[in-house]
Amino acid sequence: MSINKKNIATVLIIVVFVIGFLLGDYDDNSELDYLESYDEMVEAVESTEKVLTKLYPSGCTDNEDAVNCEVLFDNDYRTTDNWTVVGEKCEDSVVEVTLEGMQYVEFVVIDKFLKSTSSNVEKFAVETTTSKKIFNLNNEGQNWIDINEEVFLLKFSIESLYESSQLSEDCGISEITIFGRDS
Repeated sequence: MSINKKNIATVLIIVVFVIGFLLGDYDDNSELDYLESYDEMVEAVESTEKVLTKLYPSGCTDNEDAVNCEVLFDNDYRTTDNWTVVGEKCEDSVVEVTLEGMQYVEFVVIDKFLKSTSSNVEKFAVETTTSKKIFNLNNEGQNWIDINEEVFLLKFSIESLYESSQLSEDCGISEITIFGRDS
């Protein structure tokens, strides 16, 4: 091999090495830039977006000396305690909760757990300071009710029972969970 060919081969090897080094360095930097811009984007979104959380009542009243307040908002799914009334009169029974300041309530989950002795609630109402929404509850399980309002007060009431429902002091509603965001 002549000196000219050796020089060309050496120059080619050096050029390939330099190009490879530059491309590798460029690729690494672009990945870091991407990660930094992604982190900045996530941080910006998190700082402006308020996270959906469970909201807990700061106060509660009901027709039964706050017994239902304790049962319905304790988030203890191991118990089978339900909304109860005296005199087998679930209809028109009311539980009213206040929240800590104005809160944006997205939705409420009503857990209906029927025992053999439970009344079967058909129509259930959620009232805010600006509206009253009446919903049909499914036979059993979770019922999701959209609220989408900024409120400090929620009033829950049993409007009616299914026609074939037995009368009972147990109204068949085991838990109420409120989900929303800080205002």
